[in-house]
Amino acid sequence: MFRANDSKELLAYIIRKCAQYGYKISYTKCQKLMYCCYGAYLAQFGKRLVAEHPHAWSYGPAFPRAFNAHHKGRIDLDAPTFVDALPQEEKDLVDGAIQHFGQYNATSLTNWSHLQGSPWDVTTMGGKKLYDAISDVLIGDYFKNNVIVSDSQQASAT
Repeated sequence: MFRANDSKELLAYIIRKCAQYGYKISYTKCQKLMYCCYGAYLAQFGKRLVAEHPHAWSYGPAFPRAFNAHHKGRIDLDAPTFVDALPQEEKDLVDGAIQHFGQYNATSLTNWSHLQGSPWDVTTMGGKKLYDAISDVLIGDYFKNNVIVSDSQQASAT
């Protein structure tokens, strides 16, 4: 039976990886890292990483179920996650997103997620309309055009 990828498992994986890399984390930073993993995965593989959609909260994209579970101490950091079982290429992308974005603090990630033209900015009409789900089309296109570096872009930069 198919089981959708659980956002709480992604969060647990991110928390473990941040500890491994020595990155400080907070509730807000965890949510932004989830969004970065989700967006990179969507842009690279054309499918969602987790079943839960990110929503446009005041501090940027957030995954409400995962946030609430984290806030209530209901994230199992010891259990295996679906991320552990991903094909290597997909797991490498998630790990790369955590490594890259994890070096920034929550404020920097929030400010980045609020940039003009970002999926959060478009969804909220510049912060005027909060709490709606952010479209996968907006996220995928934004990450393809502004975040993911293709092999051809890397070659032309050298």
